[in-house]
Amino acid sequence: MIDVTASVALLYAVTVRRLRRTGKLIGTNDLWIGCTAKAAGLPIATRNAEHFRRIPDLVVLDYTRA
Repeated sequence: MIDVTASVALLYAVTVRRLRRTGKLIGTNDLWIGCTAKAAGLPIATRNAEHFRRIPDLVVLDYTRA
């Protein structure tokens, strides 16, 4: 389990604003998960890689293509 810290919350706020402005917003829960992983320096393993790749500089592992 990874705590949501002030740095995660700031990253979330910056990212949600950017994605909203570009019309590429993803679901709230996925955005929190992605921002938490990014802040911790961890990749995301998902079937929905296209979705998570909208988060800049997040390492996304598409396990359907492994």
